[in-house]
Amino acid sequence: MAAAAASRGLGVKLALREIRIHLCQRSPGSQGVRDFIEKRYVELKKANPDLPILIRECSDVHPKLWARYAYTVQKKYL
Repeated sequence: MAAAAASRGLGVKLALREIRIHLCQRSPGSQGVRDFIEKRYVELKKANPDLPILIRECSDVHPKLWARYAYTVQKKYL
């Protein structure tokens, strides 16, 4: 199906629709995620103003990142 669409000149693009980040406010395991958000969030949001970036802080959770793409494809990272 994707090959057929591409051959007709339509192309298929998995556009990123949303990023969700879960992290703990205090745990050492989430420190890298907290650092990333503190240092890169503004830059990332300025470069992608229409992209929802959802950040959820919860006690005692392991850091996780979900990326939702067009056509309801969702992938979990971390």
